[in-house]
Amino acid sequence: MQDPWAAGYLTNIENRQQWASLMRALSLRQQEYLSLFLQQFSNAEIAKQLHISRPSVYELRRRVFAIARQLFTKDP
Repeated sequence: MQDPWAAGYLTNIENRQQWASLMRALSLRQQEYLSLFLQQFSNAEIAKQLHISRPSVYELRRRVFAIARQLFTKDP
């Protein structure tokens, strides 16, 4: 299940400065996750591509979206 906030906002970021600030804030692994997410890979496919467990994919997703929310919204 995709995060509605991510589907509605994160996938529509067009401002290059926003993308640059997000990428600087993410670790390399988080950047790899985001790339696969934006290519619409499933969580199972992401786990296989990154050689990690599905719970690790969920944790990556949680952290990436938390960082993005912190950068782009007023939500805590």
